[in-house]
Order: sequence, then C-alpha cells, then structure tokens
Amino acid sequence: MYRYILLILVVLATFTSADVLFFEDFTSGNLDGWTLEPGEIGQRWIISSQHFFTGPFGVICEKGQDQDERLISPAVCLTSDIVINFHWTTSYTWFVSPHDNGDYSLEIREAGGPGEWVEIWNEEGFGLFDNWVWNESEIGIGEYWWGHDVQFAWRIVADKAADAWLDTITVSDGGSSDVQETTFGAIKATFR
Repeated sequence: MYRYILLILVVLATFTSADVLFFEDFTSGNLDGWTLEPGEIGQRWIISSQHFFTGPFGVICEKGQDQDERLISPAVCLTSDIVINFHWTTSYTWFVSPHDNGDYSLEIREAGGPGEWVEIWNEEGFGLFDNWVWNESEIGIGEYWWGHDVQFAWRIVADKAADAWLDTITVSDGGSSDVQETTFGAIKATFR
C-alpha cells in the first residue's frame, strides 16, 4: 500500500512541477530503444515480471561472474536544470558490506559519442540500504550536459555479487534544489 501511495505522490510531484523529457517504467515488456553492452560472459540485463516497482515488469541484471554490463537508454535531449529519478534495488550484503563484490552505478555520456562514460551515482554513495527493498535516487545533472543529447547507462561491474533491479525512470527539468531523501516504512523517497 505504501508503495502505491508513494508512487502516486512521486508521479504527481514529477508531472506537476517539471517537464518530463524521458519516462520509462518497462510496462511494455521489452527493451525497445535501449542498448545492451554485454560483458565477458554476455547479456544479463533482461525484462522480468518477478520483481518490479510499478509493474508489471522491471529490469534485472542477473548475478554472474566477471560481469561488466550496461543498460543504455535512448538519447535524451537535455534542457536546463535537469534531474534524473529512478528506482532500484539489490543486496547491500553482496554489493557493499560485508561482501563488496560489485558496483551498481549510473553513468552519462553524449549520445552515440566516442566520449567516455562519466559516473554520476553509485550504490555505495547512496548510504545504508536494506537488501531487496526498492530505493529511489534523484540526481541533479550539471550544467556541462545541458543542451546536449545524452544517454544514461546503468552499469553492473561485479563478480558473484547479486541480482540488481531497475524500474521507473524519469528525466525532467524544472528544478533540483533542496532535494531530500527520506524513508517511509521500508521505502526510501526523495522530495523537493
């Protein structure tokens, strides 16, 4: 119940206070428009109905050995004062402590560009979180990227860590000041 109330609040806040430039909740059940960069062993980012934030589908990067996997968004033209918001979950135990077996990060680069990916978020910087509980992260995108077509990549670099999940992504303009993170029950939320 908390999840649905929180989702309604987040959607209302997002759609009433900002222009949405990109939205994805994977309800189509496919990854059309997305690009996968498989690592040594191969593609592990897949659509799944097992675990999701809004349903009926989410995306999972299944655990494995020697992973370096990216799920890359379609190009998004950024205006100014940009915020990206997304929901994610994984295992603190296997990604942070006591077993630091992997990194879950968000990266950005100019769309289709030869430029390097730049990390703008990771699970360790989020702080303490519960295993397998959906978290919400909101990141302000710096002025350098404004006016550019960019792509975002959710990246897993791991060796025998755990599954990592992603759902409900929103890229919007309209302000990223006074961002606060808070927790309702077991659901972490971000409010402006």
